[in-house]
Amino acid sequence: MLRSQLPDVASSSLTTHQPSISWVGMDDISVPVYLDEPAGLTHSHASASIAVDLPGGEQAARGIHMSRLYFLLNELAQQPLTRQSLEHCLAQVLSSHSDVRSTAARIELQFEFLLKRPALVSNSPAGWQRYPITLSAELIQGQALSVALQVELQYSSTCPCSAALVRESLAHQFLQHFGEDKTLSPSQAAAWLKQNGTLATPHSQRSVALVSLPLPTHSKALGLVNLIEQLEAIIATPVQTSVKRADEQAFAELNGENLMFVEDISRRLTQQLTPLYPSIAIQVRHLESLHAHNAFAQVSPRTSTVKLQPLFAQGSR
Repeated sequence: MLRSQLPDVASSSLTTHQPSISWVGMDDISVPVYLDEPAGLTHSHASASIAVDLPGGEQAARGIHMSRLYFLLNELAQQPLTRQSLEHCLAQVLSSHSDVRSTAARIELQFEFLLKRPALVSNSPAGWQRYPITLSAELIQGQALSVALQVELQYSSTCPCSAALVRESLAHQFLQHFGEDKTLSPSQAAAWLKQNGTLATPHSQRSVALVSLPLPTHSKALGLVNLIEQLEAIIATPVQTSVKRADEQAFAELNGENLMFVEDISRRLTQQLTPLYPSIAIQVRHLESLHAHNAFAQVSPRTSTVKLQPLFAQGSR
């Protein structure tokens, strides 16, 4: 039998002046998320954090009501994840903490979105690609809702410097072999290239892009499929799933057409995304095959309201 009256120490007030606490809450909470995308309602597991601010001053509350946060987060997890459902949940969070004078609430969800990707050119069966997503939502004074999406994508990058050196080596070897032979036919040159075209090869590597941007205020669903397709079209060399030889050849050609330093791809993403989104943050990382270290570039406008998670400091996932 439950007792009707149990002590609630956290709700007691402190008698001396106390400093404010920016955020108090819980993290690493397991919840399901339901995403309304073009292919239908999809489901994923998320790791969630939820928090409120705790004002200080005289008679400040000792603590917040963590169980209320937990139950409201569970209610959010029972419906499709949208800007509207996030706003409703955060408004309820603030209402549930009016007694401790909280004025700000936030939720962060980290999950992996699975998307079926077709082969480049063949009839190879489509395969599943994973995209780590971080969704952050914050409500201030019950009015100013900000929602930011961070998407992580993997792609292939071929070094322009390495490619130039390979071309130089190939040209040198060609001249060494044929000299000034003016009777050289196209078929002879093609035969030589088939045999010797890989005397040297440019180095390429798996690479990672993190793109953070605000969710437009008019958005109902998150629009992850459209966003991912938009980003992969800009990058041009996203990693593939199931491939046949024709797909592998097409992928090699794409890499040859899109030689890139980290500076190149970060600028390309910035130039094409900035007109579409008022505030973005971009971080790219090339996991070098030449060096034991990696190369990275980051674009973080001073006016940006979105922040990148420090995933690169922890190494590639």
